[in-house]
Amino acid sequence: MCPLWTLAARRVPAALLVLAVAAPARAQTYSTLFDTSIRSAAMGGASGAVTWGEPGVWANPATLSGVSGLGWVAGYTDYSNGVVGTKFSSQRLMIGGGGVAFSFMGQPISGFGKARFEIPSDGPFTSSLVDLTEGWSIGLSPLRLFESVRRLGSRPLTSYGDVAFGYQSKSSKATISPPGRVGFEFDEAGTYDWGVTGRLALARWWGADASYRLDLSGAFSQVNSSTSQQIDRTGVALHLSPAPPIERSSSPPSPTWWRPNDVPELSMGLAYDHERQPEAAFGVDHYGLEANVFRLLSLRVGYISYRESGSEGVTYGGGLSLPIGPWGSVGYQFADGFDRQFRQGWSVWIEPTHFRSNGH
Repeated sequence: MCPLWTLAARRVPAALLVLAVAAPARAQTYSTLFDTSIRSAAMGGASGAVTWGEPGVWANPATLSGVSGLGWVAGYTDYSNGVVGTKFSSQRLMIGGGGVAFSFMGQPISGFGKARFEIPSDGPFTSSLVDLTEGWSIGLSPLRLFESVRRLGSRPLTSYGDVAFGYQSKSSKATISPPGRVGFEFDEAGTYDWGVTGRLALARWWGADASYRLDLSGAFSQVNSSTSQQIDRTGVALHLSPAPPIERSSSPPSPTWWRPNDVPELSMGLAYDHERQPEAAFGVDHYGLEANVFRLLSLRVGYISYRESGSEGVTYGGGLSLPIGPWGSVGYQFADGFDRQFRQGWSVWIEPTHFRSNGH
């Protein structure tokens, strides 16, 4: 949810086509401006320092380091404005474990993901525009990687805090299709994102045997670095949950068929991001709140404020995750509010480590 998200969705499509035609070697793209995360959209775009749950790779690729297992996440938004049906869709494959994770969005394996912004033709004299971005990303937590290699004791270093880094490479191209004529493509424009997150486990510092978890996270990231569309994001987040069953007893109960023992019953998260474009005279504040019950049901609300223009609004959304035994899930998410554009997405997650740890 960046400032240009709403602008791109509401501007007359013909104006976007004029801008595209005027730049044969495009230094900017529209599909790189759209956050691919439906979860983030429901939380007002506050996701740069959110280190729990599904990562917000678009806002900060460092959040990718927490991925464990294999996940496929897709999203779709219809920006129909009464004149023409503008659409944005995305797919992303994520795989990781032990503090290292990768995201594939069309690279290096073609067809595994994308971010696609499309403005169809609005008549016999209007061209259609397709703006496509593909890329790949990596997230790394050095401490978690060290622990997974050394297989440290029952109280690892990351139980007190963590630092993670991330990088995402993207390439984009546009296709213009005049009515009744063969379309033509513009040269690809390349850009990259990078970010860092830091997490402090406050409950561990206040008491080694605390019955709850309280994590404070901070983050900084740059999206579309070194371009006229560069976005600097600074974020902070707070996450509270009871300790999961596996940590509350020396002999934890047997896992149920629908969840492992490392899932807390209830968790709450607060997040704030400040977004600024160096070449623009405005900043944006993003606020988000999330409540999660057994990782089955999520409720989210957010708030966005454009400081200089005075524009502001509320977002909301939620998600439902259906378990596939203790080792996988299928999920649905939605977001709405503020720009009045309904967004929805689907996901499939598989955690192979739970095959062994739960005996199923």
